[in-house]
Amino acid sequence: MKNMKNILNMTLCAMLAASALVSCGGSGSSSSETASTGGNSGSNSNSSSTSDTVNSDVIDEITLPISENGASFNIWTVWSNNYIESLNDNEAVQLMEEKTGVHIEYTCVPSDAATEKFGLLLVSDSLPDAIYLGEDALSYPGGGDKAIDDGTFIDLKDYVETYMPNYRAYRNSDELVSKMTLTDQGRMYYIPMLRSDSDANLSPEPAWVGLTIRQDWLDDLGLKAPETIAEWETVLTAFKEEKGAEAPLMIGPTGTIFTEAFTSAYGVTSTFFLKEDGTVGYGPMEEGYREWIELYRDWYAKGLIDPNFISNSANMVIPTEYGATGKTGAGSNIWGLTRHYYYEVGSSDDPDLDFVAIKAPTLNKGDTAQYKYVSYAVSNKYAVTSACKDVPTLLKWMDYQYTREGMLINAYGTEGKTYTMENDEPIYTDMMIHPSDDDGYLGVTSGDRLAVYARGDGVGLVPWDRWDQAYAQDKRSGIYVWHADGTDLALPQITMTEAEGNEYNMLFAQIQTLVQEKTVAYIMGTESMDTYDNFLSTLSSMNVERCIEIKQAALDRYNAR
Repeated sequence: MKNMKNILNMTLCAMLAASALVSCGGSGSSSSETASTGGNSGSNSNSSSTSDTVNSDVIDEITLPISENGASFNIWTVWSNNYIESLNDNEAVQLMEEKTGVHIEYTCVPSDAATEKFGLLLVSDSLPDAIYLGEDALSYPGGGDKAIDDGTFIDLKDYVETYMPNYRAYRNSDELVSKMTLTDQGRMYYIPMLRSDSDANLSPEPAWVGLTIRQDWLDDLGLKAPETIAEWETVLTAFKEEKGAEAPLMIGPTGTIFTEAFTSAYGVTSTFFLKEDGTVGYGPMEEGYREWIELYRDWYAKGLIDPNFISNSANMVIPTEYGATGKTGAGSNIWGLTRHYYYEVGSSDDPDLDFVAIKAPTLNKGDTAQYKYVSYAVSNKYAVTSACKDVPTLLKWMDYQYTREGMLINAYGTEGKTYTMENDEPIYTDMMIHPSDDDGYLGVTSGDRLAVYARGDGVGLVPWDRWDQAYAQDKRSGIYVWHADGTDLALPQITMTEAEGNEYNMLFAQIQTLVQEKTVAYIMGTESMDTYDNFLSTLSSMNVERCIEIKQAALDRYNAR
């Protein structure tokens, strides 16, 4: 399952983007740049403050080396790999140090321990220079503004304007990127990873997860790919009756699918969403949610839905014991698990087994579903802490990651070894695409090799199209099928204040529990639909409207940025 692990670890992107080509830094010079001094031992007190103030001379170009005397910083990050012990052993990381003169000592923690270790880190008396937050997988209690007010993170806005010409140019070129990288108070508490293409243009990645269906079964039955809810019922019935599928459609344990396929056909999602008038709605309070439940209730009774859905973790990925054995014909999947994946990895002995990407269904023929997994050019976040003693040098090093030269090192590795340039495009060498035992990594997939020879995800530009070379196109092409769905129902990345968050969390925990319990009961038929109005009344008595108000206030602030 190495392929699956690698794809799940990819960070994703989609939606608006304007393209901007920024000239590569390199051997040029700038009279406004002062030589960096000092550095950091990598162990600083939480109460210490930065020794640098923002210089009034704005830097227009990053020159190499960034540090003449070996500046050193510690970055705490979530990372693990089966082939090298630490990100410090990654060849691209070492090459980046040679280029910039800046040493980065990565403190790596595994993802399954990240939340606990992050909490311990924040209350320790020794912060690193920078902390990886992911795509809000790790969040400071109360948010970025609170972290700045507490003196834990630094407001980087003035530093960015002074010391980061390449990142600054990308922010200024794209309204959405500019908005997303500010807090509601107009501050910057992180420097992000920006998704791009290999030409260094901002380019959010197309959807990487979505609905899939067995094309070989459709072909055998003489059926076309279903587009509407009614066509889906016809197909699922055929899968059950003609192919003997025990679970024609796989769904998650709460009745939904990760990408809101099927719920979106009724103009809602299973949680908070953007209504047609631009305000925040909560799916279970809308009539469309009731209509969706009635559909699934009917399908469950007809045996068209996995009868054991409450115990199967099929929200995002079809379990192998179902997908590889003919027990199911449709469900959510990531692109790496599509097409003939189960046969390729030996989970099935059927070479014809073929899961293909399919658009989310709609009620009416010709309509487009208005929800998909939405990711943006702005991705993983890196906060600089108050323990950093040389913010300008660290941010100059970060800014080099936004040049095409820096991006190629991080994403492709070492030119002439792991990639070559052909017509100004980076092309992986055979050692990456056709693994051998020459380097001791026999059997390591192309995706895994990127973690050995290239840094991959991290601060700076990261081109998503590098995966096009590492994986078969019959799988990768699925992302464009899913990407064709719309996003009208998707809320942007809004942020609650500390007070709002505390109130919301207290209220919504019980609301969410009730919604999940009732949704499952209605679908399985263990509770009469005659109680549905009482269910809605109970939600109101639990202050669900207040939760909507809090989300609306956060959206209003986001729109006003």
